[in-house]
Amino acid sequence: MDAADPVTLQPTNLPEGISMNINRRYHGLDHSGAGADAQNDEIWAILFGEYCGGFELPPTIRDMLEEIVLGVTSR
Repeated sequence: MDAADPVTLQPTNLPEGISMNINRRYHGLDHSGAGADAQNDEIWAILFGEYCGGFELPPTIRDMLEEIVLGVTSR
Protein backbone atom coordinates (compact mmCIF):
# COMPACT_ATOMS: atom_id res chain seq x y z
CA MET A 1 0.00 0.00 0.00
CA ASP A 2 1.04 3.58 -0.55
CA ALA A 3 1.22 4.80 3.06
CA ALA A 4 3.47 7.31 4.81
CA ASP A 5 4.30 8.03 8.42
CA PRO A 6 2.24 11.11 9.40
CA VAL A 7 5.20 12.77 11.14
CA THR A 8 8.18 11.94 8.91
CA LEU A 9 6.22 11.40 5.67
CA GLN A 10 8.52 8.44 4.97
CA PRO A 11 6.97 5.37 3.30
CA THR A 12 5.71 2.82 5.80
CA ASN A 13 3.79 -0.44 5.89
CA LEU A 14 0.32 -0.47 7.33
CA PRO A 15 -0.31 -2.69 10.33
CA GLU A 16 -2.10 -5.99 9.80
CA GLY A 17 -5.85 -5.63 9.54
CA ILE A 18 -8.49 -3.85 7.54
CA SER A 19 -8.07 -0.17 6.73
CA MET A 20 -9.77 2.46 4.59
CA ASN A 21 -8.19 5.47 2.90
CA ILE A 22 -10.26 8.61 3.50
CA ASN A 23 -8.93 12.11 2.91
CA ARG A 24 -5.45 10.75 2.09
CA ARG A 25 -5.17 8.98 5.46
CA TYR A 26 -5.52 5.30 6.31
CA HIS A 27 -7.94 4.49 9.11
CA GLY A 28 -8.13 1.12 10.85
CA LEU A 29 -11.53 -0.53 10.74
CA ASP A 30 -11.03 -3.59 12.89
CA HIS A 31 -9.47 -2.34 16.13
CA SER A 32 -12.88 -2.07 17.86
CA GLY A 33 -13.71 -5.72 17.34
CA ALA A 34 -14.63 -8.20 14.69
CA GLY A 35 -17.68 -8.17 12.47
CA ALA A 36 -19.58 -5.82 10.23
CA ASP A 37 -21.14 -3.83 13.07
CA ALA A 38 -17.75 -2.89 14.51
CA GLN A 39 -16.45 -1.93 11.05
CA ASN A 40 -19.56 0.15 10.34
CA ASP A 41 -19.13 1.94 13.68
CA GLU A 42 -15.52 2.74 12.75
CA ILE A 43 -16.51 4.04 9.30
CA TRP A 44 -19.15 6.36 10.75
CA ALA A 45 -16.74 7.59 13.43
CA ILE A 46 -14.13 8.35 10.77
CA LEU A 47 -16.64 10.13 8.53
CA PHE A 48 -18.00 12.14 11.47
CA GLY A 49 -14.50 13.22 12.42
CA GLU A 50 -13.75 14.28 8.86
CA TYR A 51 -17.09 16.13 8.66
CA CYS A 52 -16.38 18.00 11.91
CA GLY A 53 -12.89 18.81 10.63
CA GLY A 54 -14.31 20.49 7.53
CA PHE A 55 -13.37 17.83 4.96
CA GLU A 56 -15.69 18.12 1.96
CA LEU A 57 -17.49 14.79 1.82
CA PRO A 58 -19.59 13.69 -1.16
CA PRO A 59 -23.08 15.29 -0.93
CA THR A 60 -24.95 12.04 -0.20
CA ILE A 61 -22.67 11.19 2.73
CA ARG A 62 -22.65 14.79 4.00
CA ASP A 63 -26.47 14.90 3.92
CA MET A 64 -26.72 11.67 5.94
CA LEU A 65 -24.20 12.92 8.50
CA GLU A 66 -25.97 16.27 8.84
CA GLU A 67 -29.28 14.48 9.38
CA ILE A 68 -27.71 12.29 12.08
CA VAL A 69 -26.00 15.26 13.78
CA LEU A 70 -29.21 17.31 13.79
CA GLY A 71 -31.12 14.35 15.24
CA VAL A 72 -28.75 13.96 18.18
CA THR A 73 -29.45 15.94 21.32
CA SER A 74 -27.18 16.27 24.33
CA ARG A 75 -28.18 16.67 27.94
